[in-house]
Amino acid sequence: MRDLGDELGRKGHCVLRINLNLGEWLFWFRREAHNYRGRLRNWRSFLTDYVARNKVTDIVYYADRLPYHVIAGEVARAVGNQCFGG
Repeated sequence: MRDLGDELGRKGHCVLRINLNLGEWLFWFRREAHNYRGRLRNWRSFLTDYVARNKVTDIVYYADRLPYHVIAGEVARAVGNQCFGG
């Protein structure tokens, strides 16, 4: 994800990141990111607000069966965004 974010940034895209755990933070070090510390039950409302506030147009995630990622895909589709997971 770091390489993808770097490449998108080089091409002029704004890249935002939400880390869900320490492992994600370690692989995204020295880059701006929001570290989500809430509970799964609050994730949908947090992400919906984050997407609207930051005018997010695409959501990219890894492992589309993880609970947070399933919700991210649902949020993306609900607001008409592209969603890339796998």
